[in-house]
Amino acid sequence: MENNNNATVPCPKICEFSSDTFGGFQHPIDLKTVESKGEIVCMAVSALDLVLSQNKLTYLLLKLRNTQFHIHTSFMSLLTSPDEKIWICECNPRDFGEA
Repeated sequence: MENNNNATVPCPKICEFSSDTFGGFQHPIDLKTVESKGEIVCMAVSALDLVLSQNKLTYLLLKLRNTQFHIHTSFMSLLTSPDEKIWICECNPRDFGEA
């Protein structure tokens, strides 16, 4: 008998930062463990924070902790588009209507 329960099958996607400072950093995230784009950003930032901390990169760590990130793609699109990378973008003040 075939098991059709996909709840235990991981759905990993690669998250990659699009940022002048942190661009290129990648971290896999299982989309079955998150409920929002905010959670994805939080998990990826936490992974980068850990790498910077372990390597005592204090200036970069401070910069990371003072930078906001976002994902443009809708959460539903992230769940339904196969094999696409999730891009985590550094927020620009223009993204929020500020100069």
